[in-house]
Amino acid sequence: MATATKTAPKTTKTAKSSSKKSSSKSSSKNTQITSYLSDLIDTTKDVVDDVLDAAGKLEKSARTRSKEARDKVLPSEQDIKNLRKRTQELTDQVEKMVSLRGGGSKKGK
Repeated sequence: MATATKTAPKTTKTAKSSSKKSSSKSSSKNTQITSYLSDLIDTTKDVVDDVLDAAGKLEKSARTRSKEARDKVLPSEQDIKNLRKRTQELTDQVEKMVSLRGGGSKKGK
Protein backbone atom coordinates (compact mmCIF):
# COMPACT_ATOMS: atom_id res chain seq x y z
CA MET A 1 0.00 0.00 0.00
CA ALA A 2 2.82 2.33 0.73
CA THR A 3 4.12 1.95 -2.78
CA ALA A 4 0.70 2.58 -4.20
CA THR A 5 0.53 5.83 -2.27
CA LYS A 6 3.91 6.92 -3.59
CA THR A 7 2.98 5.98 -7.13
CA ALA A 8 -0.16 8.08 -7.09
CA PRO A 9 1.65 11.36 -6.37
CA LYS A 10 4.21 10.62 -9.10
CA THR A 11 1.43 10.04 -11.56
CA THR A 12 -0.15 13.30 -10.49
CA LYS A 13 3.13 15.16 -10.98
CA THR A 14 3.54 13.59 -14.38
CA ALA A 15 -0.02 14.53 -15.25
CA LYS A 16 0.60 18.08 -14.03
CA SER A 17 3.80 18.31 -16.08
CA SER A 18 2.03 16.95 -19.11
CA SER A 19 -0.86 19.31 -18.42
CA LYS A 20 1.54 22.28 -18.32
CA LYS A 21 3.04 21.30 -21.68
CA SER A 22 -0.35 20.91 -23.33
CA SER A 23 -1.52 24.07 -21.57
CA SER A 24 1.40 26.04 -23.02
CA LYS A 25 0.68 24.54 -26.46
CA SER A 26 -2.99 25.47 -26.23
CA SER A 27 -2.01 28.86 -24.83
CA SER A 28 0.24 29.35 -27.84
CA LYS A 29 -2.60 28.29 -30.14
CA ASN A 30 -4.99 30.62 -28.31
CA THR A 31 -2.53 33.46 -28.73
CA GLN A 32 -2.22 32.73 -32.43
CA ILE A 33 -5.98 32.55 -32.85
CA THR A 34 -6.45 35.73 -30.85
CA SER A 35 -3.77 37.48 -32.88
CA TYR A 36 -5.33 36.28 -36.13
CA LEU A 37 -8.81 37.40 -35.08
CA SER A 38 -7.47 40.74 -33.89
CA ASP A 39 -5.76 41.31 -37.24
CA LEU A 40 -8.92 40.26 -39.06
CA ILE A 41 -11.02 42.71 -37.04
CA ASP A 42 -8.54 45.54 -37.64
CA THR A 43 -8.51 44.82 -41.37
CA THR A 44 -12.30 44.69 -41.44
CA LYS A 45 -12.47 48.05 -39.65
CA ASP A 46 -10.10 49.54 -42.22
CA VAL A 47 -12.21 48.19 -45.09
CA VAL A 48 -15.41 49.55 -43.53
CA ASP A 49 -13.75 52.96 -43.02
CA ASP A 50 -12.66 52.98 -46.68
CA VAL A 51 -16.16 52.04 -47.83
CA LEU A 52 -17.71 54.78 -45.69
CA ASP A 53 -15.24 57.34 -47.05
CA ALA A 54 -16.01 56.29 -50.61
CA ALA A 55 -19.75 56.43 -49.93
CA GLY A 56 -19.37 59.92 -48.46
CA LYS A 57 -17.48 61.12 -51.53
CA LEU A 58 -20.07 59.52 -53.79
CA GLU A 59 -22.91 61.19 -51.90
CA LYS A 60 -21.20 64.59 -52.06
CA SER A 61 -20.61 64.17 -55.80
CA ALA A 62 -24.21 63.11 -56.37
CA ARG A 63 -25.52 66.10 -54.44
CA THR A 64 -23.29 68.48 -56.40
CA ARG A 65 -24.33 67.03 -59.74
CA SER A 66 -28.01 67.05 -58.84
CA LYS A 67 -27.75 70.73 -57.86
CA GLU A 68 -26.03 71.49 -61.15
CA ALA A 69 -28.73 69.63 -63.08
CA ARG A 70 -31.47 71.40 -61.14
CA ASP A 71 -29.89 74.77 -61.88
CA LYS A 72 -29.79 73.93 -65.58
CA VAL A 73 -33.44 72.85 -65.64
CA LEU A 74 -35.06 75.36 -63.30
CA PRO A 75 -35.25 78.96 -64.49
CA SER A 76 -33.65 81.69 -62.44
CA GLU A 77 -35.57 84.66 -61.01
CA GLN A 78 -34.22 86.81 -63.81
CA ASP A 79 -35.43 84.29 -66.39
CA ILE A 80 -38.90 84.37 -64.83
CA LYS A 81 -38.96 88.19 -64.80
CA ASN A 82 -37.91 88.30 -68.45
CA LEU A 83 -40.55 85.72 -69.36
CA ARG A 84 -43.26 87.68 -67.55
CA LYS A 85 -42.17 90.89 -69.30
CA ARG A 86 -42.19 89.20 -72.70
CA THR A 87 -45.57 87.60 -71.99
CA GLN A 88 -47.01 91.00 -71.06
CA GLU A 89 -45.60 92.52 -74.26
CA LEU A 90 -47.20 89.76 -76.33
CA THR A 91 -50.49 90.17 -74.47
CA ASP A 92 -50.44 93.90 -75.21
CA GLN A 93 -49.79 93.24 -78.90
CA VAL A 94 -52.59 90.65 -79.09
CA GLU A 95 -55.03 93.06 -77.40
CA LYS A 96 -54.00 95.79 -79.85
CA MET A 97 -54.57 93.48 -82.81
CA VAL A 98 -57.92 92.37 -81.44
CA SER A 99 -59.04 95.97 -80.98
CA LEU A 100 -57.95 96.79 -84.54
CA ARG A 101 -59.73 93.76 -85.96
CA GLY A 102 -62.71 94.24 -83.76
CA GLY A 103 -63.14 97.81 -84.96
CA GLY A 104 -62.80 96.75 -88.60
CA SER A 105 -65.28 93.91 -88.35
CA LYS A 106 -67.84 96.16 -86.72
CA LYS A 107 -67.61 98.50 -89.68
CA GLY A 108 -68.03 95.61 -92.07
CA LYS A 109 -71.28 94.49 -90.49
